[in-house]
Amino acid sequence: MKVLLLKDPKEDDCGQDPYIRELGLYGLEATLIPVLSFEFLSLSSFSEK
Repeated sequence: MKVLLLKDPKEDDCGQDPYIRELGLYGLEATLIPVLSFEFLSLSSFSEK
């Protein structure tokens, strides 16, 4: 069975995402899809309005 993980990738001591490793132990094929992230570029101009 295939599982999609929508999350930021994180590596543990083994160099693998712990969710992918744990799901693999149960015979599941996990694919990680990184989520979009954003950053405010002009936050000060928003507070002025």
